[in-house]
Amino acid sequence: MNAVVVVVVVVAKGFVNGSKARASWVLMKAQTGAADPTWNFKGKFLVSKQGVISVPNADLMASVAALM
Repeated sequence: MNAVVVVVVVVAKGFVNGSKARASWVLMKAQTGAADPTWNFKGKFLVSKQGVISVPNADLMASVAALM
């Protein structure tokens, strides 16, 4: 039997600021007006089922629950 191996990278290390920033980060920052992240976990975005991108408030769990 022949086996087929498929590798899909969903998340990978990359730039989030500057000219080398990944397109997804550029889009999310542009649509929300969010500032550039300065350190790990400072750049959080939520995407609703309808594709609307938002920045969660201080209560992350409440922000997620509001989108459910």
